Amino acid sequence: MTIFTFDVCDPTPGLFEPVYQKLDNGRKEQLPVSWSSQKMQKQAAELRKSIDPRFYKQYNIGIEAYIDGDWEMAEGAMLLAKGYRPTDGPTNQILNYIRSCNMKPPETWKTLYHEFKEGY
Repeated sequence: MTIFTFDVCDPTPGLFEPVYQKLDNGRKEQLPVSWSSQKMQKQAAELRKSIDPRFYKQYNIGIEAYIDGDWEMAEGAMLLAKGYRPTDGPTNQILNYIRSCNMKPPETWKTLYHEFKEGY
């Protein structure tokens, strides 16, 4: 499972500008974005340059432990991540959710999709 989040902490004018091609009929068409391209990855990094890399390290450890059902480990890593970004939404969401379950994944954790309820 992959969880995608994207923090824009350092807005930079001109980044992610659309690219167009001119068609034979004189109109223009926007070209698709190759998000995995080196250019896009460099631009994405610019938007997050003020985030301490240690945040991502701890957050990723926490996400892996969360998915694996090791919620004690997930909590520890997420608390370390939170130390670098106290108001990070996904970090706080996961901490609140695992705590609301008393740090124990549901019995169906590895077999069913579990949706966050409003308010976590």
